[in-house]
Amino acid sequence: MSKEMLNAFAMLEEQNGIKSEIVIEAIEQAITAAYKRQYGQAQNVKVIFDEKKGNFNVYSTREVVDEVFDSRLEISLEAAHELNPHYEIGDKIMFDDKPKDFVRTAAG
Repeated sequence: MSKEMLNAFAMLEEQNGIKSEIVIEAIEQAITAAYKRQYGQAQNVKVIFDEKKGNFNVYSTREVVDEVFDSRLEISLEAAHELNPHYEIGDKIMFDDKPKDFVRTAAG
């Protein structure tokens, strides 16, 4: 997708005068909205465009807590320590989020 995506952005800008930054922002917002539709929440989701690879990456942020009430938004201190023993309560951890059927849903 990388070269094709970057070429499409360049073509849009050249032929229609639409800056690639505007298209990228619109796609990021659309992916966030699709994530919210599929998973019922998106307050902890961040979509970032990797300009070098030409890919959109979806990240979710979870807060380190003593007791997990919502696993979509929180991670236990014990589980966080498995990732990095330096995490403390209140820290925010960003996860690369690649849900199985998300791409198909987002495309729809």
